[in-house]
Amino acid sequence: MGTDYEKKVEELSKGKKSLFIDTIKKLERLISSGSYAVGSKLPSERQLCEQLNVSRTVLREALRALESKGILETYPGKGIFVSQPKFETIITPIEHLISVGEIDVFDLTQARFFLEPSIAHVAAIRATDEDIAIMEDSLREMKEAENQGDRFIEADQRFHMAIAMATKNPVLYIMARAIVESLTILRKTVYEQAGAPADAIRRHENVLNAVKLKDSKGAYQEMEAHIMDVEEYQHVRLTQKSLERYDFSNRNKNIEEQI
Repeated sequence: MGTDYEKKVEELSKGKKSLFIDTIKKLERLISSGSYAVGSKLPSERQLCEQLNVSRTVLREALRALESKGILETYPGKGIFVSQPKFETIITPIEHLISVGEIDVFDLTQARFFLEPSIAHVAAIRATDEDIAIMEDSLREMKEAENQGDRFIEADQRFHMAIAMATKNPVLYIMARAIVESLTILRKTVYEQAGAPADAIRRHENVLNAVKLKDSKGAYQEMEAHIMDVEEYQHVRLTQKSLERYDFSNRNKNIEEQI
């Protein structure tokens, strides 16, 4: 009898969890479809419960979950509102995976190796005079701050974000920014080494020249060479041998569980 009771409790628990997840998905669909627009106030709890056919307990848990994801925001005395999309909703999960060891320097450098040369390729085609001016200003500051650590890194990051912005593709910009900001610590490690800042300046200058000439192939190659330089300084190898040793299937499973 005790066993039957425990099974019943487990079934009820699973049913509640399923209802909770289903409620979150319904709310997310309502938001993504525009039914609840960014900046708009959600209906009252009573109205939402009737609309979603759930109890107040389940609804409140779902609302808290969406608030923790940055999708909703509560203003005391005013109500719950749909949040303006924030970059933090992208970068926070990456930072978490780094903190628990599920993402490391290898992952980030590999992602950058595949992504940034292509971004430079597109930037060379689409960059405006304004985009180029930002790149020039960032490169100028890199030269002035060659031996100034954090200032050099900030200028370096601005240059890479200017390249990404020049693609006129918000998805590429968001992906690039997520990687660039996650690699801040790596940059500090790299640019502390003798010769690394000077090499970076030279590579950035080559990328900029290719962009100015609208030489998309050259921009791709120069950005690729720059990342390979970083790889050499960091002693991270993106060779086929390294990739074969890498257990992607197991790590992908762990990453899905963390997310």
